[in-house]
Amino acid sequence: MKPFFLLAALATAVFAVASDFPGWQGLRVIKVDNGAYKMLPIRESKDGGDSLLVVETRQSRLDFYRYVGKGDALDLSSVENPNYLPMAEDFEKEELPLPRLPQVASVYDVEGDGIDEIFLIQSDPRKLVVLKKSKKGEWESIKEWEVSSSELSTHRPILVRKFKKDLQILISFSDGIQILDYDTPEEVEWLQPREREIERNRWWLIDLDGDEDLDVIEARNTVNAPIRWYESEDELFRPAASISEEITNTNVARAMRTSEGPKIAFLGANQANTISFYELGKGEKSRFGKRNLLPLTQPDSGGWATVKIDGKKSIVELGRNKPILNVYSETDGFWSFVKSFPVLQDVKAIRSVGDKARTLLFRVEDEGHIYQSRWDGARFSFPKRVGDPSEDSGDWKLLAFDQFGADTWWVTQRGKSLVLSVWNSKAKEPRELEFSGLDGDYESCVWLGGERLLVKKKFSKTTSICSLGEDGKAKLATSRFKGADIRRIRLHDGTLYLAENGVVQKLDENLDVIDQIMLEGDYSIRSFAPVSRSEAYALESDGEHIHHLKMDKSGIFQTVSRDLVPNTLRVTVDSVLGLTLIGANSINVPSSGSSEQLVLSSKIDPNEHAGRDYEKKTLGTLFSVDVDGDGIDEIATVDYGQRDIIVYGEKGDGYEEVISWKVYDDGKYPYGQDTNNGRNSVNPYRMLALDLDGDAIQDLVLASHDRILIYLARDPES
Repeated sequence: MKPFFLLAALATAVFAVASDFPGWQGLRVIKVDNGAYKMLPIRESKDGGDSLLVVETRQSRLDFYRYVGKGDALDLSSVENPNYLPMAEDFEKEELPLPRLPQVASVYDVEGDGIDEIFLIQSDPRKLVVLKKSKKGEWESIKEWEVSSSELSTHRPILVRKFKKDLQILISFSDGIQILDYDTPEEVEWLQPREREIERNRWWLIDLDGDEDLDVIEARNTVNAPIRWYESEDELFRPAASISEEITNTNVARAMRTSEGPKIAFLGANQANTISFYELGKGEKSRFGKRNLLPLTQPDSGGWATVKIDGKKSIVELGRNKPILNVYSETDGFWSFVKSFPVLQDVKAIRSVGDKARTLLFRVEDEGHIYQSRWDGARFSFPKRVGDPSEDSGDWKLLAFDQFGADTWWVTQRGKSLVLSVWNSKAKEPRELEFSGLDGDYESCVWLGGERLLVKKKFSKTTSICSLGEDGKAKLATSRFKGADIRRIRLHDGTLYLAENGVVQKLDENLDVIDQIMLEGDYSIRSFAPVSRSEAYALESDGEHIHHLKMDKSGIFQTVSRDLVPNTLRVTVDSVLGLTLIGANSINVPSSGSSEQLVLSSKIDPNEHAGRDYEKKTLGTLFSVDVDGDGIDEIATVDYGQRDIIVYGEKGDGYEEVISWKVYDDGKYPYGQDTNNGRNSVNPYRMLALDLDGDAIQDLVLASHDRILIYLARDPES
C-alpha cells in the first residue's frame, strides 16, 4: 500500500490550482462487520461536523459514527504490512436499536434548522418512519406511513423533494413510485401512470432543465429507454420520457453538479473503460422527432383506448391492481393524469366507439357479452351490459372483440348461432347480424366486412367463410386461407390486409392474394397501418424505422420517406391520436420536430494513449463526489486491475485526472480472498465527501469490504 501520509502532499499539489483544498492527513479505519453498503452523511447538530449513518439491516439498528477529537497523527512509516488497518481512535460509535428491521434510510432537514431528520423504511409491517432528534439527543418517531410491500428498487429508494411550502416523499418500488405528502400522515398515492417491472437501479432529484423545479431522473437496467426524465409540473410530474436513445450501456450512471449545470456520467456508455459525460440538449430534428410519450404497462395487449373528453385527446387505461379506469388528457403536448373511475372486475380488453361517441366497451373474463360505459360530462359511468340485460347469456361465448377503423365489432356464439355486433362511431347503438343454423363449437373468427365472417372451429385445421344464404340462415364455404392466425387479417376501408413474413398481402373476398406490399431493398415489415387505400405507414422489422408509403400511378406502394423512431412494437393510425407508435412500455404520438435528449459533452478514455507495454486500466465503478468542497462534483473511479482510485476534475470543456492512489495493492486481503477468487470484492463500493470534524473542509470516506476508510482533511495552517 502506498504510505498514506504521501496523499497529503499529492492532494495539495493537485488541488492547489483549483481551490484551497489542503489535502488529507492520513487514513482512519473503522471495522463494520456487515459492510457499509447503506452509508450516508447526516447532520445531527447545528454546530460541528457531519456524522456517518450506517443502516445495519442484519442487527436491526442504526449506527452513528462521530468525530470526537483530533488524535495524534498516525505514523505509518515503519509499517511493512500493506494491509495493516489501524482503528480510528478519534471516532465514536453509537448504536440505536430498532424494534423492527430497517431496510433503507434517507435524511433531509425538514425544518431548515441545520439538523437532519431520518426517513427510514422498516419491515414487518412495511412502514416509512420519520425520526427526529429530540433536545435530549434521542431519536424519536414523529410520523409514519404504511407503504407498499413490493420490492424496493434502487440502492437509495427514498427521495425527499421540497416544492414551495410542501414536502414530498417519493419511494421507488419495482412496480411503481409511491408519493407521500409530509403533512398528511397515513395517505399514500401512486404516481400515475403506474408501471410494472421497472428495473430502476438509480434515481436522482435534479433540476435538469433549469426551471428551478426538481425533476426525477432514473437509470434502468434495460436496453430501451434506459435513462428517463420525469419533468416537474407544479407539485406533480409529467410521465417519464426517454432521453437516452444514443446510449447503449447505462449500468453505471451517476448524476453530477458541474460548473455548467447538471450532467450524467456513464461508465462504458458506448465504449468499454471510458467515462462519458452527457447534458440535456436536443435530439435531431425530423418528421417524427418530437415525442409525446405516455408510459403504460404492456400497451400492446389492448388495455387502453382513446376518446375525446371536453375536446381534449384522452387515453383511458385499465388499472393494474384494482378495477379502475385511469384517464390521461393531452395538454400543451404532454399527457397529464386526470382522474380514476371504478370499473368491473376482470376486464380483459377495452375499446372505444370512435372519437365523438365518448363510449367505452369492455370485454370481461368468462363473460359472453360486452359492457359499455359513457362519459356523462363529469365521469365515466359504471359499466352496464350492452343490449337487453334480461336476456339469458349463460351459454354465450365471446369469440372476438376488435376495432377496424370507425367500427368496433365483436362476435358471440349463442347456441347454434353466431351473432356479429358492429358499432360504428357515428351510430348510437350497435347493429346485430345473426348467422343461425350452425353446428359445432367455434374457437375464433374475424369480420371480413359486410355480412361475412372467417371462422374456425375448435380442433379444426381449416377455416370457413360464413355468410348468409337466401333463406337468411348461415352457410359455410371452406376457405383457402393458410395463415396460422386468422386474427392477423385486418379490414380497412373495404380492403383486407394480412401482414405476415415481412410483407403485407391484399386479399380478395375469397381470401386469395391479389397484391403484395413490400419495402424496398432488404427491409421487411413488422407492422402495417393503412391510412387510406393509397397511403399507409410500415414499421421495419428492426422496430426503429418507419416508412411512409404512397401508391404510385401503377398501383404499387412506394416509400416516400424513411424516418428513425424510438424502438416500437407496432404502429397504428388511431381515430383520436392519429399515427401512434406502440412500444414495450409506452405509447408515443410523434410529430415533426425534436425532443430533449442527453447529448455527449465530453469523454475520458484513460487508455487512449496506452503503449504496448502499458497495463491498461479496467474501470469498475463510478462515484460522484465533491472532493474539494467547491460545490462542483468530481468523478472518481476504481481501476480494478491496478487497485487504483482515480479522481477526475473539470478542466476547460472536459475532465482530467487530478489524483490517484492505491488500495490493497498487493492483491491479497487478509480474509482468504486471493487474486483468482473474488478479488474485486475488496474494491471500494461507496465514497462520500463530507465535513466530519467541523473545520469547514471536505473529508473523504470510502467503504470497502468490511471497513470504513476515512481521510480527514489537513489543517490549512499545518
